[in-house]
Amino acid sequence: MRTIEHVWVFDTSFANAQNYAQDTSAELQIPITACQLLQETVLSAEVIFTATWSREPFLSLAMVQPGCHITTLGPDEPGKCEVAADLIQHGLFVCDDRIFAISMSAVGGVGLNEDVIAAELGEVITGSHPGRTTADQITIYEITIYGGVGLAFQDLIVA
Repeated sequence: MRTIEHVWVFDTSFANAQNYAQDTSAELQIPITACQLLQETVLSAEVIFTATWSREPFLSLAMVQPGCHITTLGPDEPGKCEVAADLIQHGLFVCDDRIFAISMSAVGGVGLNEDVIAAELGEVITGSHPGRTTADQITIYEITIYGGVGLAFQDLIVA
């Protein structure tokens, strides 16, 4: 696991980002900076989480550094996508379900097919796929089925 030393947050409403940064920084006792531009938020990030309703990819290969890990939560229905095709094709793309990744989320949302999916998360956990193999490899994990949002039956299954 990586130690979180600093967080940069972006929201289309800068006031929301500022409020979140202030509240969460005090709670977690780490510096959190609200950014007005997405690019400044992800520029030096080692870990990126996206959670939007976007139907257009907004995170591309040119925006992330080698070794970055991205978790994309937003693509949960057909037509949604947050990560651009060039980033998915370049990175190690892992999903919780191949069929959903193609039919209702990131891979299908940018017009790609199953060829870009390196593994399902279960394959990485059981060791049948090695996951990240070099320190500079960009990893992308897409959550389409499970979302830890407090639904007790899902949380119990995952636990």
